[in-house]
Amino acid sequence: MSVPPIEMRWGGGKWPGGPRRRVGSAVRASLGLACDGLEMLGIQPKEPKISTVWGVPNGYALKGEALDSQHFEIYVREEFIKRQRKLAAFQIVLTLTALHEVMHCVRDEAGYEDNLLERAVSEGLSAWSEHLLAKELLSAQEFEKYKEGFSVIPDEVDTSQMLDNFILDSAREAHMAEFNPNSQEIIDLNDAWFAATYGIPAGNKVGIIAVGELICSGSSLSELVTLPPEDIIMIV
Repeated sequence: MSVPPIEMRWGGGKWPGGPRRRVGSAVRASLGLACDGLEMLGIQPKEPKISTVWGVPNGYALKGEALDSQHFEIYVREEFIKRQRKLAAFQIVLTLTALHEVMHCVRDEAGYEDNLLERAVSEGLSAWSEHLLAKELLSAQEFEKYKEGFSVIPDEVDTSQMLDNFILDSAREAHMAEFNPNSQEIIDLNDAWFAATYGIPAGNKVGIIAVGELICSGSSLSELVTLPPEDIIMIV
């Protein structure tokens, strides 16, 4: 079963005619490859997906962001808009970003509560989908370089302790949500695990580890993408 194409829309930013055509062509190609990636992984979205492309200043940290089960955004920095050679080199990043964000959308279709557990699981699923597509698209040398950035746990980190702490904080979050789901304490707890700092946030690492354990045990992403978050994190 083929995956329906992702619709592309233009967001804000400076889009001169020539660069706009180049960026549009590059993004459409990347969205097509992202659909191929979903098909390769055996994942069939239930809802149509729409990507909005924004031009952003150099130094903008995010490459993309999922908004809900249907919509996600891709951010193209000014240096790639203005320089065709840099845009060509950025093509693989665009593709992996598109798949990463559309996987967040697909996971959101399951309708689980937005909490620490679910955020970690969604990040883990998206990161592994990106990883598996990178393995197909990149040369052996390029993939080895890519894996260096994908290695999420430094040797000195006690993985078991980190997972235990995460599960404990998830229980704390659930308890606090019973009384005030919008409390500052819950916001602070989410920031502590998922704040965009240097490197991969700790909450993302938890999800990547949990999903990776299940993949290594024989599960597929198509099986995991609808599984309750408790069944993914707690199994580890």
